[in-house]
Amino acid sequence: MFDKIKDFNIGGLYLIDEILDKYHLDKNAKLLDIGCGSGSAVDFLSKKGLDAIGIDISEDIINEGKNKYGDINLMVMDAHSMDFEKKYFDIISIECSLSIMDDSRLVLSSCREILKDNGIILLGDFFFKENTDKSDAYTLEYWYKLCEDTGFEVVDFKDQSKNWRNYIGKVLWEYGSLEILLGGCNSCDLNKTMLSRKTGYFLITLVKKG
Repeated sequence: MFDKIKDFNIGGLYLIDEILDKYHLDKNAKLLDIGCGSGSAVDFLSKKGLDAIGIDISEDIINEGKNKYGDINLMVMDAHSMDFEKKYFDIISIECSLSIMDDSRLVLSSCREILKDNGIILLGDFFFKENTDKSDAYTLEYWYKLCEDTGFEVVDFKDQSKNWRNYIGKVLWEYGSLEILLGGCNSCDLNKTMLSRKTGYFLITLVKKG
């Protein structure tokens, strides 16, 4: 079964120690991984002492993770209707998942409610490197505006485009198309569009605006 988190770790995993130190977060900080797949990131972060929870809409993938990793906190849950207390989490990680969700604005707005006032979001996703006459969707301008409109400020940006190109090549080599990666997107045909336009990958750190 395809698990993007298992194969695609160019985001939060390699930077979590840096983030913890920079924002003076305790090692037992509460972290939510949205779109966690089978939970390899949750397993990694739990072993580092974080109180990590992973959610994914696929029951099959969550069950696979529980069988593989044992006693880690994985839940079947739709990110559009998360059932957590307000201001509960110190960190929320969303790795290569927001772009394929039906309503990314709703998801980010919900994240703001369950994130502590001094909490942060690690958001990693693809972007188109140029606009078209039809739309500016998924450009960096689009992502920055989405974050601003949902009450967040971008405080750090890292370009991971080289690793993204390698990942796209791996998916195409193994599966012949990007449908297995982007199959959750119901609002647009990203499969063909992504191959016809120059794309990159970003990792941004978000904080709540006052």
